[in-house]
Amino acid sequence: MTERSDSAPDRTARTAVILVALVGGIVACWMLLMPPGSGPDEASHLVRSGAVIRGDFDDAGAYVLPDRYRIPEPGCYAFDPTIAADCADVPLRTGADIVFKSRAGDYPVWSHAVYGVAGLAPGLAPLWWARLAGAAVATGLVAWALRTSLRARPLAAAAVLVGLTPMAWSVFATVNPSLFATAGAVALWVGLLTRVSGPPATHQLLVAIGWAALALSRRDGLIWAFITLAIALAATDRTAIDWWRSLRLPARVVIGLSTVVTVVWGATSDARTSRMVALAPLILVASETARWWWARPATTGRVRYLGLAGGSVIGVAGLAVLLSRRPGGWDTALAIDVIAQTDDNLVEAIGVLGWLDTLIPWFAVFLWMLLIG
Repeated sequence: MTERSDSAPDRTARTAVILVALVGGIVACWMLLMPPGSGPDEASHLVRSGAVIRGDFDDAGAYVLPDRYRIPEPGCYAFDPTIAADCADVPLRTGADIVFKSRAGDYPVWSHAVYGVAGLAPGLAPLWWARLAGAAVATGLVAWALRTSLRARPLAAAAVLVGLTPMAWSVFATVNPSLFATAGAVALWVGLLTRVSGPPATHQLLVAIGWAALALSRRDGLIWAFITLAIALAATDRTAIDWWRSLRLPARVVIGLSTVVTVVWGATSDARTSRMVALAPLILVASETARWWWARPATTGRVRYLGLAGGSVIGVAGLAVLLSRRPGGWDTALAIDVIAQTDDNLVEAIGVLGWLDTLIPWFAVFLWMLLIG
């Protein structure tokens, strides 16, 4: 994609303001529609954010916080969209400290720190300040990505909107590190696939901030960042070295620092699954090696097919080794269950919303599949 010239700076600024207003309005509607605690593990992430900002990094799962971090218990309407959410009692708040449970103790602290700082503001309950902070980040990154896409071609911006499924919009309205990861991924994809003349520092900043938001927010964020980079480089016919050399110093610092921080965090983590993020840079090494091998004149069609077959065998064997090293060893039932849930996971990614597994209408799922071809 190449950039279209825009001869009116005031028109550019007006477009940016309109996009921020529209995206922010959509996120605000979702935020008001989502009952407190109805987002994926929202209560756990809210508690962890309050603990992190108070210096409690214990991953045992129990934290002492003011009772204003209590939110209505969604058990009365969980998994049943026919029951109104107002069946949940609003908890009484006396100002006393109580013990909260959280299952988010092994997440990176960075996104929880953002929520935690916002939750210290007076007036509203911590949940709403945290939601507002996350919504502001999502709005900024998505609007920035849409503006960049529009400068290339309107169809690119339409593709971004199709990619933002109802599930993504609902995540933008809740307290969850996946908000930063999803918004960062949108910014990273658009920044890598959209070529602009220059390239201007603002465009590179979109790539850098998107990378950092994706890499720092989740245990698997850096893995997805390197997968995104590998695919984008192949799609735009660039090498990793050429791409890195094209970046200016600020972008290099943001990308490099967030990568190093995440690798160090993963390597020193007590959780085995979190430690795997330290291997994420190998994804780019493998991708660049495969692309070089594929483009060699000596690599004939038959050799390429043999290489693809061999790579597939290695991938399946690696997955089997990974599953066999889990606590308890190989579990055939688990492997079958993972494969069998592929269709459920696809539908979930499109539109199983945050209010505890509420499905969007099936016609909307099929419409989305039709839009992407």
